[in-house]
Amino acid sequence: EFLAAAEEADIGKALMRAGMNMASVAPSTMGTLMASGLMAAGKQLRGKPEEDVIPTLAAFCSAYLDGVMARGKAQRGEKTFVDGLAPAVDVLCAAVEADAPADVLARAKDAAWKGYEDTETMLAIHGRAATRGEASRTLRDPGAYVAYLLVSALPAALS
Repeated sequence: EFLAAAEEADIGKALMRAGMNMASVAPSTMGTLMASGLMAAGKQLRGKPEEDVIPTLAAFCSAYLDGVMARGKAQRGEKTFVDGLAPAVDVLCAAVEADAPADVLARAKDAAWKGYEDTETMLAIHGRAATRGEASRTLRDPGAYVAYLLVSALPAALS
């Protein structure tokens, strides 16, 4: 809603403001992490012209991931949102490097799903699931599922 009403021409500035808005309207752990991702992406894209969609999207997602990781102190393999988003970011960045973005959004979605599935055998290091210790290995991480949902929404968001 915030972005739809924003009159900011600079996408980076709009994303930074959206992140600040999200931090105030969703003051939960997940809200704070998502807001941090938006603000990091906004900082990365501030003042840059919107170029080809896939390189811009790869830069957005990569900076978003970095912002979430910095705020949450989470790394890959720790059974978090990161484990769902990082594989999709890898696909997007590889497509930019190879200049082959034809089916990149479908491949990013598949990578996010696989990342989510892979959390089932991971030991939770952060969040509520971490209190379960070894028992957390039998669960898939809901944060990684959120990452999958975000990546799944990209085609509709771009259209």
